[in-house]
Amino acid sequence: MNQDADQLREAFVAHEYLAPDAADVIAVVHEKARRYRRRRRAAQSAGGAVLGAGLVAGTVAAPGWLNATSTRHSGSTLSLAAPAPQPIPTPLASASPLASPATVASPSPLTSAQQDQAISAYFAAGYNYNDALALATLWHMSGDPSTIKAEAGRRLLAGQTLPFRPSAAGVATAAEGADLNAFFSAGYTYDDAVGLAQLWRISDPYQAKIDAGQKLLDGVALPIAPSSQPTASTVVTSSSDAASTADLNAYFAAGYTYEDALGLAQLWKISDPYQAKIDAGQKLIAGQTLPFAAGSQPTPAAEISANAAASATDAAVNKFFAAGYTYNDAVTLGSLWKIADTYQVKIDAGQKLLAGQTLPIKP
Repeated sequence: MNQDADQLREAFVAHEYLAPDAADVIAVVHEKARRYRRRRRAAQSAGGAVLGAGLVAGTVAAPGWLNATSTRHSGSTLSLAAPAPQPIPTPLASASPLASPATVASPSPLTSAQQDQAISAYFAAGYNYNDALALATLWHMSGDPSTIKAEAGRRLLAGQTLPFRPSAAGVATAAEGADLNAFFSAGYTYDDAVGLAQLWRISDPYQAKIDAGQKLLDGVALPIAPSSQPTASTVVTSSSDAASTADLNAYFAAGYTYEDALGLAQLWKISDPYQAKIDAGQKLIAGQTLPFAAGSQPTPAAEISANAAASATDAAVNKFFAAGYTYNDAVTLGSLWKIADTYQVKIDAGQKLLAGQTLPIKP
């Protein structure tokens, strides 16, 4: 042994009393653990909002408390004083009512039909996918966003209000969805929308569906029955348009169609096919003949019309997929809009996107 080793050994012996007794330390740790378990059960019964805070506070306080015990040693006797009791926070008194999970009771499981009804109510109120994410944060809910939508819809059906209102755009989209559902639920089709757009002088068949749905929801009958095309007897105009009505009746009575009007508009350099029908009707009433027989428009006009329609359709479908939507999304939209033809759903959805509108579901 050398002198340095002897000095170290003497120093360790002289300060040996500073180490706390192991049995006392273990006893105090067990007591702290017991209090934590009791605190955990109390916090869980109140909603569990402050459990983590209590445990973190206890953990942070523990090192300081153990250090403090070393300053209370007297000679070789260890005196451990129990720490002051920590107050247990009350979740409902300190947390925001919207953010506290204690305000969100676990909902009873919904049947598949009830969940569909609740989600429909959610979208019908104008809420969207992003709103579901915000509600999940407020309610401290996790998992499938459909669960949050169903819970929000269940509350709406029960007459409750949600923590925030839907956006104006969401409400407008929901209103359009209701109009479309009314239109297709009544048995009308895309071809019927084309016919109604022709009667109402609307260039966009999609807008014709919206207007028709609004009328149906208001209890107003449409001028054509489902799956029928307008004829001379179904052209409805005001009394001030009696002359135009006669021209249109003469046009349709001669067997001419909307496609023929496109060809005539091209030949006559008229941008509005509706005006081409009126001008054609006037000529027919005056005993004149039109440039081509009904149903036999010039080939170039037919090709241009078909190409234009195909181009518009392709643009809409391309927009649908470019926005990140898939075939399964088209199926879901078809269910919402009551459209059996998935391809037509893609076209309608793409047209809405091209017009700057939003769809009721995210990609």
